[in-house]
Amino acid sequence: MIIINDSTSNPITNTDWCLYMIEDRYESIYTGITNNLTKRFLAHQKGKGAKALRGKSPLRIVYVLTELTHKKAAQLEYKIKQLPRAQKLKIILGEFNPLELI
Repeated sequence: MIIINDSTSNPITNTDWCLYMIEDRYESIYTGITNNLTKRFLAHQKGKGAKALRGKSPLRIVYVLTELTHKKAAQLEYKIKQLPRAQKLKIILGEFNPLELI
């Protein structure tokens, strides 16, 4: 389940963070964290997000892990960014649970 917060929803709680993975047109996989996936993805699409994704549209979200604390999301982001592409694909395909990294 993807939980998306917007300005009209309840205040962000400690577990309203998510980790996401985006694939660009070159099949590169970008990993990030946010407490508002809709807003963050729109920023990426408009070229206002991470420099790594600028000019690489179309972008598509290929993986989302929700209900994380900010600390866990940041730890996972760091660990996943260290992984080779093959391991990231296993996460996307559901063959590896990224929570095992922390």
